Amino acid sequence: MRKTAFLTAGCWVICVLFSGLLYAGNNDPGNNLPDGMEIREVEPGYKLVLPKGATIQKKGDLRVIEGPGEYAARKFTEYDQQLAQLQEQIEELKKEIAQIKNTGK
Repeated sequence: MRKTAFLTAGCWVICVLFSGLLYAGNNDPGNNLPDGMEIREVEPGYKLVLPKGATIQKKGDLRVIEGPGEYAARKFTEYDQQLAQLQEQIEELKKEIAQIKNTGK
């Protein structure tokens, strides 16, 4: 009876340890990343989850990651520039359409 109890307890311990190892192996943060985020390697073996396009500056031995305000301001500036370019292209296309309409008459 005592051998059976030890054997059963040993099997339970092995099962618990094995299931813990399986869980640790499947716990990859890359599987559950929110939209717009990416995993970036800052140092060899040191990874961070950052917004896509976030800048990391090297200052001496420090790695400085831009804050959310800086990131948002930079992105809004980029979007404003893209919007201005699109508006210019739209105006050029409108002029071309007007010229094509005038030549057709």
